[in-house]
Amino acid sequence: MDYKKIKKIAEQSFINNKLDPKIVNFVTKKLKRSEIKKYIKILRLLERKKTIYLVLPKVTENQGTDYVLSYLNKTYPDKKIEIEKDPSLISGIKILNDDIIYNYNVKDTINNLISHINKNL
Repeated sequence: MDYKKIKKIAEQSFINNKLDPKIVNFVTKKLKRSEIKKYIKILRLLERKKTIYLVLPKVTENQGTDYVLSYLNKTYPDKKIEIEKDPSLISGIKILNDDIIYNYNVKDTINNLISHINKNL
């Protein structure tokens, strides 16, 4: 089976932008091992395109992320939002949308200022 057919099957494995395990089980029983590898790879790519990752320095309740979450839900109503923790961030957030990364944190701002100053010296 060629890549285009496997991609079409992978796209049909989602119902309401969620991966349906019943469809995945049915499809994997019908495919060869090499086709299953391609199928899983395509599923991962599609899942990444359907998900926005919100990276925070600490994941706690009432952290003021409600505004960001509501904004992302309004802006991307068809995408799933996952929250991750990254203690290396210094106050701020990072938003990963497929291949686009938005950095809104103090650490990156300081690093950008330092590199700008070093270039102008």
